[in-house]
Amino acid sequence: MVLKWLIIFGKRPCLPPSHLVINVTDLEAARVFYGEVLGATEGRRTRTWVGFDFFGHQLSFHLGLLMKTENTGHIGDHLVPMPHFGMVFASH
Repeated sequence: MVLKWLIIFGKRPCLPPSHLVINVTDLEAARVFYGEVLGATEGRRTRTWVGFDFFGHQLSFHLGLLMKTENTGHIGDHLVPMPHFGMVFASH
């Protein structure tokens, strides 16, 4: 079945870009982790927020109160924090 949101480039399926904004209490730590450790490309920024091109997706961090998380997501026999997000990388 071909889903409307799935775009095919050759044999590799790609999802349309997404936009996610997350509050952080340490903007510089977020810049170092996502920019230097994970290799995301830093885009625009001000003293209160920074944006990244995160492997084709827009990821922004704003100074602010952290969102509460709880281990309420059931993955098999494990509980995982909700909400959460992740990227899927191809293995070679």
